[in-house]
This record gives sequence, C-alpha cells and structure tokens, in this order.
Amino acid sequence: RRPSPPAPRKRPPHALPKHLSYRKVCSRCGRTRGQHGELGFGINCPFRDCARCGAGERAHVAAGVPVGFGCRLTVEQGAVP
Repeated sequence: RRPSPPAPRKRPPHALPKHLSYRKVCSRCGRTRGQHGELGFGINCPFRDCARCGAGERAHVAAGVPVGFGCRLTVEQGAVP
C-alpha cells in the first residue's frame, strides 16, 4: 500500500499572506511602514491602538485577540466602529 499524502498545512490565523511580510506591516499595530513615518516600527512601535479596529491593547488582551493584522475583534468586544 502507498502511504497517503500528507494533509495540507493550515496557516495560523495571525500569519500574514505570502505577498505581505513584517518588513511592510508592523507586527505590533498592523500599520504599514509608510504610516509610521519617522516613528519606530515593530518592537519600537509607539502606537497603542489597532490599525484594523481602532481598539486599544487592553480590549485585545481581554478578548484574547491579537493586535494588528490578525485582529478579529468585534464591536461587541470593544472595536471602534
């Protein structure tokens, strides 16, 4: 018998699509490098709110949702409409 082919690997929900990288999108807030301007980027990011939903870090921690590109926060959970 032939072994069955391996199952396709699923991307984690917080992983970026292939055409994006963390060189273009901030891993902390989800904004692009151009939106940061001369400010810090990545670990040194000065923004404390999410670029996708507008909520702060505390709302994301309370809901257990990552800040930035992988954000899935709803309005009921604290996202800014």
